[in-house]
Amino acid sequence: MEVKIVGRKVYLPKELVKRANLPERGSCEAIVVGDEIRLRRAVSEGLNLVEILKTPARQKIEEMVEAEEVEDV
Repeated sequence: MEVKIVGRKVYLPKELVKRANLPERGSCEAIVVGDEIRLRRAVSEGLNLVEILKTPARQKIEEMVEAEEVEDV
């Protein structure tokens, strides 16, 4: 599929934007892999795994263990 490049801007066909579920306006994430450029929707902040792993655990381990304990009946 052909795209148009004018003044460092890449213009994508509407059908390609719809198929890839990219936003009409706004920003996307561009990744260079070898000689190709991959576009994808920007990752929402709540789902960013790197940021989730950087934040400290919200509960202490003891609290988590107590929550998992089940009484034998």
